[in-house]
This record gives sequence, C-alpha cells and structure tokens, in this order.
Amino acid sequence: MAIQHSSHTHDLHLSDTNFFDECYCKQLVVSSNELSHTEDYIFCCENCNFGVHLLCGPLPCTIKHKAHVHPLTLVDSMVEDDSGEYYCDDCETQRDPRICVYYCADCKYIVHVHCVISEVVRVLQGDFREVGLRVVRQTSNYLVIKMKEEEEATQMTLFDLFTRVGTSLNIDYGEHQQHHEKAKEQEEEKEILDPDEREDNRKASYIMDSFIIRSRKKYVSDQRNRLKSEGLVGSHKRVEKNKGPEYFSSSFTDENLEELFHKLHSFDHRMIRWSRVTPDELKLKIVNVGGYMITWNLSHVLKDLLAKHGDTSGGDQNKSSSPELKSLLYFILCRILYNMMTIMVVDVTEDLLGNWYSCLKFLKSQGFEVDFINSHLQQIVRAYVGLQLTRAETAERTELDQKILNLRGEIVNLQGKLKRCKEDLEICEERIRKRSDRLGHGSSETSTDLAKECLDKASKFKWKSVADSLL
Repeated sequence: MAIQHSSHTHDLHLSDTNFFDECYCKQLVVSSNELSHTEDYIFCCENCNFGVHLLCGPLPCTIKHKAHVHPLTLVDSMVEDDSGEYYCDDCETQRDPRICVYYCADCKYIVHVHCVISEVVRVLQGDFREVGLRVVRQTSNYLVIKMKEEEEATQMTLFDLFTRVGTSLNIDYGEHQQHHEKAKEQEEEKEILDPDEREDNRKASYIMDSFIIRSRKKYVSDQRNRLKSEGLVGSHKRVEKNKGPEYFSSSFTDENLEELFHKLHSFDHRMIRWSRVTPDELKLKIVNVGGYMITWNLSHVLKDLLAKHGDTSGGDQNKSSSPELKSLLYFILCRILYNMMTIMVVDVTEDLLGNWYSCLKFLKSQGFEVDFINSHLQQIVRAYVGLQLTRAETAERTELDQKILNLRGEIVNLQGKLKRCKEDLEICEERIRKRSDRLGHGSSETSTDLAKECLDKASKFKWKSVADSLL
C-alpha cells in the first residue's frame, strides 16, 4: 500500500534497497549511529528522485513482538532516568535517547526499532489501515492513501495561495525582470528543475520577498516603539559573535544571557531560511482548517494550534490582513512549529533559535499573537545555555584529564631519566674514588699513569698564568 509524505506530492512505497546517495530527511537523524541499522529500508517515490529514511517516515503506531507478550507502542523517545546511559531490552546494547523506540508501559520494556524491524516491515508492506501509522513527533495519525478529510480538500495548491496573496497585495511579478534574471541565475546554479516549476518557485519567492520588504517599515517602527516603551532606545550594545565553547563557562552571567537574547532577536528576518519555499512545497494541496487554507501536511499542526490556543492571527482585530494572507502566515507559523516538533532540545543550535525568533518576530509584526511561543522559547534558550555549559564543562574536564595523562607520561619518562642519571653518577663517583685510592697509596701501578701525571700538572699550574716562566 502507498503512503503520502508531508514534504512530497506523490505516493511513496517502502523499499528494502536504498539507492539514494542523500535522502530528503538526512539532516534529521544523520548524527545518530542508529540510522545505519535501518538504512537499507527507505520510503521512495517511483516518479521522482525522492526518498525518506525509515525512521523519518511513518511507522506503525503499535506492533506485536515475538519476544514480548504485550503489544509495543511507538514513542518518540524514552529517557528512564538521568543516568545518561540507556539500553535496549532486546539486544542489551546502548541506544540513542533521541531516536524513537517501541515501548511496553506495563513492563517498562524498550526496544530499538531495528530490533523489531521484521515486524515493522511486515506491517508497512501489508494492510496498515487498522494499525495506523504515525511520524515521530507528530501528534496526529499519519494520512494514509488519501487525505482523510477529502471533503475539506480543495483543488488549490500552495502556489495558488501565493498567487492570490500577490494579487491582493498588488505585487506585480512581471514588472521586475531584473529580480527575475538574478533569481533565475541563482536557482539554475542550485538545482535542475522543470521550467514550469522553476518559474513557479521564482514567482513565489518574489512574492514572499516583496511582502517582507513591504512589511519592513512597520516591523522597524514596531521595534522602535517597543524599545522606547522599555527605555532601551540608545542603549544597544554591539554583541560580539560567540567564539565557541569558551563563551559558555562557569562564569556565564545574566549579562551574557542578555547578550545572547539580544543576538537571537537581532537575526535579520529578511535573510533567514524560514521565508524560503521549496518547489515540492508549492505543489502541495490545500485543505480548509478552521476557516483558513493550509497545506494538507500541516493541517494537523493548525488543528492542534487552534484547539489549544484559539485563533492566533489577531482575529477581527487584525483587519489589515486578508484571509489569504492570514492563511499564508499560518502556513509559515505551522511550518516553524512543525520544525520545532522534529528537533529535540539537545539538538538545538543558535542558528535554529535565531531562525525561530526571527520568524516569530515577523509574524508578530503582522498582528499574530505569538507571545506564548516566545515565552516557551525563553525556557528553551535557558535549556540550550545549560546544555552548552554542561558540554563546556565536559570538554574542560576532558582536556584536563588529557593534560594529567600527558603529565603522568612525562613524569614516568623523567623518572626513567632520573634513574639513569643516578646510575651514571654512582659509576662516576666509584671511578673517582678508585683513582683517589690509587694516588693516596702511591701505588707503583699509577706512578706512570697518564691520569696521575695530568692531575699533578693541574695541581701545579692551575693558579699560574699560562705565560708564567716564559719571560
């Protein structure tokens, strides 16, 4: 049976032969060694050069394992304690807590996905509609075969939504040939696309860029007013780029944290990758969720967002934005939230934080209520700092351990040299003692000894000038 992936328009099929040099999802789990155990299995498109690793695609929500009596449930990650070492109960080898596992809550039984790979593959290659599939870190069950709510589906694509927004904002793509040619050159250098896809991608990028540039004035004005209200006008300090792990040391202060927050808030939102849209995304079908238009792959994110926080677009108070524009902004917001869902805190980087903050800052300038996300990110930043401090302390301890090891090696080497010097000294002293004994007893064996003669001359002449008795 075929499945749909959130980042591709065609159906995907599970294959046990990985012929891809690089998969779409490479950046998600490539840092984990556990990927190598399942790399032979891949979800691939029969029409395109598109592949997704098994661990990055939809997996059975539950399976039955021959080595355990109860059904096992897919969980995003499992951290039993603070030991820092976690093991699989099937193979009894260490596992990466960032990677999904199958788990029995009754027995606290945890297994690698690759330890139950035969059961997983059996489900994926059979009829999995009754079992249900789920992508790790997604709250909703995966969309199988067709979108579940076809009555909500439209004939629109994301590109159509971009076109509507461009029309409502009076953005005329045809008048900007210079931008067109520049984007064309840059895009042709990056990848080979179908001419129509390339044109659609350029147009969508131009609409997004134009929209952001038009919003820049309002954004700057809002920031200036915020700083003025907080009494921070003229108080900006130039924030130096963090040099590396030494920035996060035991002397990390509130001032350092303030500088980090300032740096994250200073990311240029016009240049950050959150505003980039891929050709595959532009082809995604649109569905209606809560009165807004959203790509089907992000519909579960928008549903959960509306259910928990209500309409964050500003509602009727934000009358300056058309329904199409609000839908596009919701697409941007939901894509950022989905990105956050796929990243564990331990893998957060400063660039990711800056990307998220810049996106939220832009959305706020458009009337979206995102303070609850910013408040959550503040806690994530503190956790990021804590992890960096831990890593810096670990690196410092490792460095000191290595220095101690090197010094111990040097000590052993010096002790060997010291022993040899003492032995040489004893030999030297013994030689001097024997010579003194021979001289003291006037032994006939030493009367003609060259050493005795030289010693006698040294005793006789050492306090005389070299030319003494010559003149």
